[in-house]
This record gives sequence, C-alpha cells and structure tokens, in this order.
Amino acid sequence: MSCQLIMNLLILLSVLIFEKAILTLATATNETEITCQTSCIHEYGETCLNDQSRCQCRDGFFKGRKVCEDLNECASPSTNDCHGNAKCINLFGTYQCTCKNGFQGNGTHCEDINECISATNETRCHEHAQCVNTNGSYTCQCLDGYHGNGTYCELLVCKEDTCNPFHGEKCIIEDNHLKCTCAKGYFKGRKVCEDFNECASPLNNDCHDNAKCINLFGSYRCTCENGFQGNGTHCEGNFFLQCGNHVKHI
Repeated sequence: MSCQLIMNLLILLSVLIFEKAILTLATATNETEITCQTSCIHEYGETCLNDQSRCQCRDGFFKGRKVCEDLNECASPSTNDCHGNAKCINLFGTYQCTCKNGFQGNGTHCEDINECISATNETRCHEHAQCVNTNGSYTCQCLDGYHGNGTYCELLVCKEDTCNPFHGEKCIIEDNHLKCTCAKGYFKGRKVCEDFNECASPLNNDCHDNAKCINLFGSYRCTCENGFQGNGTHCEGNFFLQCGNHVKHI
C-alpha cells in the first residue's frame, strides 16, 4: 500500500470522526432544548435557559416554594413606574398604569384636566356660580350676591323671618352670606341682642343740656325740659315767671 493511499485514508477517517462528533453534539443540544422546553411550566412564568439547561422565572414573576409566582409590582412604588396621579393595576406577570379621574396621560405621566375650560365642560356648576379648577377636580362657588353649594345658587335676600327684630337683630349680607347682627341701639348680650341705654351717658346721645333723655327700646328720645321749647337736640327758653303782679320774659 502506497504512502499516498494511507494518507488519504487517514484524512477520510478524521473527517468521519469530526462529522460524528458534530452530529452527537447537535443531537445532545436538541435533546437538551426539547427537555428544557417541555419541563418548564410557562403558565407559571417559567422560561427556558438553553445555555444552562434549566428553567428560570421570567420578568414579572419570582421563585416561590415550588413554582414561579406572580410579582405584585403595585405593592411598592419602587417596582413600577406609574405616575403619582395614576393608579397601578397588577396583572399576571406585569402591571398597568391608568391616570386617576381628573387627570389625563399614559399612566407614567399624568397631568391635571382643567374641567372649567375643557371642551366637554362636564361641570355641574350653576349658571350663577363660578367654576374653580383644582388639582384633579374642580369646585363651584356662587357668585357675589348669591348663596348655595355651587351646583345651586339663589339670590341673597334678607327676609322678614331671617332674623328676630324683636330681639334687636337685623339682617346683613357679609362675605356672601346672610348674617344676623345687633341693630343700632342694641349690643350683643350673652344670648340675644340687648337694649343699649343711650341716656346713661351724655356721650351716647345728642340731647340738649336743657332737654331730658328718654331711653327707648333700641333708641332714645330727647324732650325739652319744662319752660323750654325745641326738638330736644336744641331747646330755648320761652316761659313766663310771674312774680307777684309782674310778668318777666326770660
């Protein structure tokens, strides 16, 4: 047998050995892949790692006692990227971010909806109320001269039965509300308005020096003293003093 023939046989033998090794490796790899794919429970969040021939929990799951279990990303802000004004909804193996009512966006970014200028303008403010936008909502405030809860406003009117005039009360409009306060000539007592005695001090009335101050319920009256005439705030002498048979004009 020649040397050339021996060399050709050796080369052929080497090629056959190499091809068999490749075939064996491919068969083993295919068997490993098939075994990994069939052994992993995908419904429980397992995925196959072919390089390590084993199953591993995929994203959104964690290793439980026996199988992979769903990870609740909504349990902590650190495990989701939902906006502060969004609601995190946990799903099987993942989660979803939805903007809260009054906000709009994709869930990872939410901005306030100005309901007062919105094209839909779904506010329920009364025609005599003003819409005030707030963060995520709005309020209705009755206009000046009206009162109510904003969804219904009525004209502010002091009625006869609003306050008790027999106790010296009068009705006023203050800070866009009806309010009962003590009328002039009264002061606030412990429970009700009480009469103020203007005659107790000359500083509290304008009666003349020659007039008598008469206190009334909620007011006072000035009456000129005997021998004087006038309206009480001004009195002048106009009387006769008879001394014997003489009459003297003062």
